[in-house]
Amino acid sequence: MPRNTHSRAKIALDRQKAALDAVRYDRALRPDIRRLVVHPELNRPPDVSAELSFVQQNLDDAKKDAVHAALRALDFLLVEGPPGTGKTTFIAEVVLQTLKNNPEARILLTSQTHVALDNAVERLLKIDKAIKIVRIGRLEDERIAKSIAGLLLENQMDDWRKDVLKQGRTFVERWARERGISQQYFEIASGLRRLSLSTNAIADRQVAVREREEQLHDLIGTNPLLTEAPDKPRKQGSSEEVLQLQQEIARLKTELIALRREQKRLREELSGADPMLPEILELSGRELESWAETFSPQTSESTTFKQLVDTYTEWETRFGKSSDFQAALLATSQVVAGTCVGIASIKGIQDVEFDLCIVDEASKATPTETLVPLTRSRRWILVGDPKQLPPFVEDEMLHPETLEDFGLTLDDLRKTLFDRLEGALPVECRKALLMQHRMVPEIGNLISECFYDGRLQSAPRTVDATLSIALPRPVTWITTARISDRFEVPKHQSFSNPCEARAILQLLKNLNNLATLHKRRFSVAVLSGYREHKEDIDRNLAPVLTELKSLDIDSNTVDAFQGREADIAVYSVTRCNQSGQIGFLREGKRLNVALSRGREYLVIVGDHLFCRDAKGENPLRKIVSYIESHPEQCIIREAQK
Repeated sequence: MPRNTHSRAKIALDRQKAALDAVRYDRALRPDIRRLVVHPELNRPPDVSAELSFVQQNLDDAKKDAVHAALRALDFLLVEGPPGTGKTTFIAEVVLQTLKNNPEARILLTSQTHVALDNAVERLLKIDKAIKIVRIGRLEDERIAKSIAGLLLENQMDDWRKDVLKQGRTFVERWARERGISQQYFEIASGLRRLSLSTNAIADRQVAVREREEQLHDLIGTNPLLTEAPDKPRKQGSSEEVLQLQQEIARLKTELIALRREQKRLREELSGADPMLPEILELSGRELESWAETFSPQTSESTTFKQLVDTYTEWETRFGKSSDFQAALLATSQVVAGTCVGIASIKGIQDVEFDLCIVDEASKATPTETLVPLTRSRRWILVGDPKQLPPFVEDEMLHPETLEDFGLTLDDLRKTLFDRLEGALPVECRKALLMQHRMVPEIGNLISECFYDGRLQSAPRTVDATLSIALPRPVTWITTARISDRFEVPKHQSFSNPCEARAILQLLKNLNNLATLHKRRFSVAVLSGYREHKEDIDRNLAPVLTELKSLDIDSNTVDAFQGREADIAVYSVTRCNQSGQIGFLREGKRLNVALSRGREYLVIVGDHLFCRDAKGENPLRKIVSYIESHPEQCIIREAQK
């Protein structure tokens, strides 16, 4: 594995280990969190709730009950949210009600995935644009929704800096004006002082870059500027140390660019203010400071004026230009949103206290990932669905060296805190959202019976009949059972199925024709559990994709599409063989995700006879049985040969 990839994995684990240590040694904001996790039965039930005036309209009874419990929770509250039950709506209501009761409250909103996080942030902004929200994440991260880019910490730091400096400048200008000091004096004096500070800052940054590059060279020996003998012993630094040095060097170089740009701008602004200035502007920082004093007004209040200008210009040079200010901005926000591990990247976050922490997709986060945000809050709400996909563990996390360093096993990385609390918390501390609004009832009923023991209810919906010629029922299985080449093809330790890929292409053409005829547009998610099959589908689609103008098609793997939805979900089974082996299709959680993505239509493509008769643990058998026993809602049709 490449060094930098392995380092990123170790850094993520370093942050999780720090959170675990905070819990273990009672250094968390709530020192008793360890006791509450080890003994979930000790969590206190929520206080009896008073009547609420809900911000969002048409909340179902299950959501209202969960919101009541969330607002009165004293310790942990667990909220189960099956597909389409409105977890984002619930989270938004809890945030809005919390801030309504206490505008000074500080809420930490986290998730294991960016999609869930951004959905919640967008919902909050749609309801109340005045909420002070900061989104933690990198500007270049494509996983973060473009619609909330303005909320990113780096962008808000710039806005905050401009606002604070504008207020300071206004104060100094008013003070000078009231004492008869001309604007020109202020501009020249403050400009020369800013230029002096800028010149000194450039020199300081240059020295700092050289020092950090030498330190990095000592750790990993990669500094091309140094020419030590290759056999010289080197200090072995931790991955965290290496990353911090690399990040600091990059930050210092970025600051150097900004300082030089600012220096050039200041010289251009000042050059025409006085005939003497063009030559003065090329002097050193100390000489510039002397000339700034010369241009200051010679009055009884000149000393005070000089001090004000000095304070303002130094503040202008330094304020908001380093990571030291980030935690201060977070402390002024009502909602801080970031991924579980991502929030730990902010310097000083350990000193910011939160009144409430909400963890969305908590059933997808490992316990140590979840502990990172939990250690900084006084109360905790975990929202998730244990019947969907478990934590995704990146390959670099599975590296034997990484696991050995932290004394972990693969099972340790796949367990969740949600699972631990689910069966042990007092019943009052566990709520469930059981009214789904995403899928038409025909799809919702299948999901409920096959994955949730019939507990999941569906809100009334009228079925869209636009595509009924191609899809006569909301749940349609297009079977390849009678096609001779229906079998899977092994490919690069994975599988593909050319027969199913052809059937999907023909289906999409038919759907596009019908949508065009009715002047409608539909979003379509084409899903498979196998990446090789997904890529074969993409290759089939590529030549005709521009012709399918009435469809917005997203071809993806099931795992990558969790948390998203489309008008039509097309699931390609892929597996079909004479030995009756279904591989990881036996995992019911993945199948649950795949079949619960469609709002209007669910289409399953594959050999239904193979799926019914496949050996061993086989959740597809129950799906086939349900479809066959509900002909008024579901149908099995033969694929076109």
